[in-house]
Amino acid sequence: MAESSDVVAGANAMATDYNKLRADVVLAQAINSTETDGATVTVNWSDKTKGKIRDVTIEGNRNIIFSNAVVKQSLLLNIIQGSGGSKIPTWDASMTIKWPSGNAPTLSTTAGAIDSFLFVNTGTNAYRAYFCGFDLR
Repeated sequence: MAESSDVVAGANAMATDYNKLRADVVLAQAINSTETDGATVTVNWSDKTKGKIRDVTIEGNRNIIFSNAVVKQSLLLNIIQGSGGSKIPTWDASMTIKWPSGNAPTLSTTAGAIDSFLFVNTGTNAYRAYFCGFDLR
């Protein structure tokens, strides 16, 4: 298995290529990170320290917004119901999200339930959304 230290900028990779390398690509490891819960949950797609799999446990009704996405990037978002369940996320009005059948889903309401979505950026504040799993536990 390759190690990130196996790649040397200027020797077997250009510096720009080297800067793009991340553990989830070079080492085939999926980086899974947690987003901070709050009235608005901002998911910064370009934060390389967090990878492309994100979890957020919502403890109240939340507005979810994406920032710094690049066209054709994808991101898996796991929304976890906090204590008591029945929390409702809304998707920021500045984003255009194309959902299957044209409707945003109704999420699971059980505390601890996980609903997973894959988002693909298709342009400025434009995304396609795919349901990956509902009420996972």
